[in-house]
Formats: sequence, C-alpha cells, structure tokens
Amino acid sequence: MSRSGKSAFTASKVLMVCALSCILALAAFAPAIAAEKVLRSNFVSDPVTIDPSLTTEISSAQLIMNCFEGLMGYDTSGKLVQAAAESYTISDDGLTYTFKLRKDGVWSNGDPVKASDFAFAWRRVLSPEAAADYATEMYYIKNGEKFNRGEAKESDLGIRAIDDYTLEVTLESPTGFFLALTTSFFYMPENEKVVSPNKEWTLKAETYVGNGPFMLQEWRPKDRIVMVKNPKYRDASQVKLDRVEFRILTDANSTLATYEAGDLDVADSNIPAAMVPSLLAEGKAENVPYLGSVWMHFNVSDNAMEYDPVQAKATLDPRVRKALNLAIDRNVLVKNVTKSGERPATSFVPYGIIGSDGKDFKDKDYFKPEGDVAEAKRLLAEAGYPDGKGFPALTYIYGNFGVNGDVAQAVQAMLKSNLNVTLNLEDMEYGVMLNRRGKKNRQYIMAYHRWIADYVDPANFLQLFTLADSSNHNNPKYDALIKEAQSMTDPAKRFDKLREAEAMLMDDMPFLPLYYMTNTIMVKDYVKGYNKDIMGYVRFRYIDIVK
Repeated sequence: MSRSGKSAFTASKVLMVCALSCILALAAFAPAIAAEKVLRSNFVSDPVTIDPSLTTEISSAQLIMNCFEGLMGYDTSGKLVQAAAESYTISDDGLTYTFKLRKDGVWSNGDPVKASDFAFAWRRVLSPEAAADYATEMYYIKNGEKFNRGEAKESDLGIRAIDDYTLEVTLESPTGFFLALTTSFFYMPENEKVVSPNKEWTLKAETYVGNGPFMLQEWRPKDRIVMVKNPKYRDASQVKLDRVEFRILTDANSTLATYEAGDLDVADSNIPAAMVPSLLAEGKAENVPYLGSVWMHFNVSDNAMEYDPVQAKATLDPRVRKALNLAIDRNVLVKNVTKSGERPATSFVPYGIIGSDGKDFKDKDYFKPEGDVAEAKRLLAEAGYPDGKGFPALTYIYGNFGVNGDVAQAVQAMLKSNLNVTLNLEDMEYGVMLNRRGKKNRQYIMAYHRWIADYVDPANFLQLFTLADSSNHNNPKYDALIKEAQSMTDPAKRFDKLREAEAMLMDDMPFLPLYYMTNTIMVKDYVKGYNKDIMGYVRFRYIDIVK
C-alpha cells in the first residue's frame, strides 16, 4: 500500500469514528424505547366458547369482560360507574331506563358502537333459537320470558334503539339491580355486521370484534390465550398493559411450579391445596373474597330415567338425596381437602350478600356442617335401602382440575363408610363435562357444579333452580316464589321471599352443597393494581407492571 493510500484510509477511519461518536452522543439524549408490558397469568381450562351470548363459565367470561364493555362497569374501588353509556335516566316508576351511549365508543374493527348493537345482542340472548343458558337473566326485560318461550314477537320486547346513541329498556317490574346486571358478560353488545353473517365469528382473532380495552390475538387450545391492547378503545391511553398471556394449566402443581420458575406473573387460583396454608403464612399468597358455591348436581329432569333408569330410580327420591347430603362431613372437606379457607356449605346462597338492613342473606344453617349419619341412615332405610342394601352404584362426573378429584374421593369414601353407598367417579375435561351436564344433553346422574355470582344478589343464585334455567329442578311453587320476589320493590320483603324460596329448595334437595369458595392468588411484587372482585373478575385495564 502506498503512503497516500494509507493516509486516505487513516482519514476515512477517523471520520467513521467521529460519526459513530456523534451517533452515540445523540442516542444518549434520545428517549429510551419503552419495554413492552406483558402480564402472564393462568386459566384452569380452555374457554368452552367466548361468545358473550352463549358462554356459561368463568374462563370465557374473564376474556369477554376484557374484550367487551357493557353499558355500566366498575372502577378500581368496585364502584358502579358508566362505561359504554355516557349517562342514563330512570323513570319515576322504575320501569324504563334510557341510556345515552358515548360517541367515542368504537369497535376494534373501527365501526362505531351503536345502541342497535346492544339491542341486537340482547335479542340474540333471548331468542329461542339460541337456547342461551343466561336468557333467564333477561327475563327482567318486558316480554323477555314470553319471547324466549316463543309466546311473543321480537317487536314486543322492551328493548328499543331510539337512535344510534340512545337505548331505551323497559322492564317487567322495578329491578333495583338492573344497572349492575348490565355489567355482566351476557349483557355485552355485539357488532351485528360481524356476528350475523358469520356463525364462527368467535373462532378467529380477526373476526372476534369487541369494544373493550383488549382484543384477542391468539388462542392455542390446551396451551395459551393472548389478549393485546385495543388501540381503538375509547380510553386506550389509560390502559398500561400491552399484552396479557393466559397459560392453560389444569394441574395445580404445574401452576405453582410455573409461577415459581418465573414464567407466570400471577397464579390466579388452582394452587395445590396442600401448599396453600404455608403459602398464606409466608405471605406468598393471599385469599380474596369470592361469592361462589360448589355442589354436586342431581339430574332430576324428565330425561333422567331415560338416561339411566337404575340410578335415577334411586336419586329421584328426595329422601335419598337428603340421606346422601347428611352423610357428608363438610368440616372435613374444607379442613383436610380444600384447605384454602373455604367454608362448609349449609345452604345454597353463600355468605357475602348484604341486605338493606345490613344483615347477610345467609342467616341459616339448614343442616349441621358435620352432617347427621344416623338421620341419613334412617332416610335411606325409609326409601327402601336399609344399610345401603339394593342401592345402585351412582356415577359422578367432574372436571379434572384443582381439588375436584380430591373432593370427589373424599365424598366417595364418606358415602361408602356411612351409608354403604358406592359412588363411581368419572373425571374429564371441564368443557366435556359442561356439555354433558348442559340442558341440551343432560347425560349424567350426578355432576360437578359451581356458581360464581354475576351480580351481587341472592336471585342470581336462586334463579339457577327455576324450571326455565338449566338446573332441571321442576317445582312450579318454587318458580312462583322467585317470580313474586322479582316484582317486589321493598328490599327487606324481597329478601324474605327469596329466603322462603331457598327453604323450599333445601327441602327438595336437588343438589348436595359442598362448600363456599375462596380465591387464593399469588401476585409478583412488580404487578400493580391486580384486583380480583367478589365475582372473580380481573379488569386488566387497571393493571400496570413496574419493574
């Protein structure tokens, strides 16, 4: 290389170094690119369907409550506030609600959210063709029940879109908790342009169009579900998280191991029962209030004999159901099996629903938590099965997650020891179990059931056992009491009427109450604002990650 070539090379090298130094200097003053905020949590099972009109279980509802927004919602303190509705008025007689929608409400595909989207979705829930389990929760709307039964026309419903941003709703009778009802997933709007022409709109992220703070990005069955921030949401600037990832973890040990390995930021329930006491004591976990019950559900419908006449002949006798109920020691269940602060269920409606008098609706034990084996044996003998002789083996189906299997085995042992009754256990995926238990199939004699409140009122629990609902409980007198309570405006008298209905339900005993639920969660310190409400919902729009 010549001297001149070397000099040129050196000069060029100096220029490159200078340029690089300038770039680095400028970079020092440039704002840092914010790291993506991702929250990793868990579901205990795949959602069965994420259709707001048709779903019935908590994983689906959790997703819906974050991808959609109802007329009303809750703030961080749990206070009921306007959401998709900018304002509302209630007529003096309490029958007509007029909602004014926000004009900045937009669907995730860019369409404006209109009053007709709410009217469409609510009519869809009530349509006889949909056979939606939650249709009964819209019977509060004028002619809702008649339309659902095919006894009225759609135009008879008390649902009117006055204009694009005004929705008028007329009720059958004054319903004090109607505003709270509109926060529920089955009262969410649906984009008619998207839903009507496509029956499979919920199966692809691009057609799962919502109006909430998040939108579906990915769903890999038995693996994970991913939500991402919806940039078109009306309040998107206040949503801190960019993405929420849910791992599908049916096994409780896997949930805890994944959390402890740092692959989850939140372990939301489904934590090994044996570990919960020590995790709580060490401050690694916490119990949050939960308005829910778990029970064993009997098939007492007309098709029970057709499904299995041998088992049904026994379980259709209320004396048998009462005997099985009294043979269970619920103190043992919550102390030695569930171990997470649950309380023995000695009624149907759980603790936590406070009336206008400041007292809890749950004010009575219909039987002792430890049961009554002597009375159970007497009832079984009276039904024709002394010491369990001649009693058929019963089959109990349940979803294979959490403590369900351990609880089933404990009950199995108690029935065998106390009554000489054999209970065969059949575990399966939760969705499969729901399908068999559903009113379209009812392929069971005894099945797992749980209920977590959609709104804080005893009617939300007791209505489950009306004939119109999927519970298959057939007692017209019970239905009449629920309907009478629905039309009552005096809060105290209404609660008394609902207590009367619960007493009748407990006498019929179409189920075996087990325990009132708790919710044990584990949350990393850097997750801020993770609040799970009494109904089991987490509103991810209020959560932040600060590391």
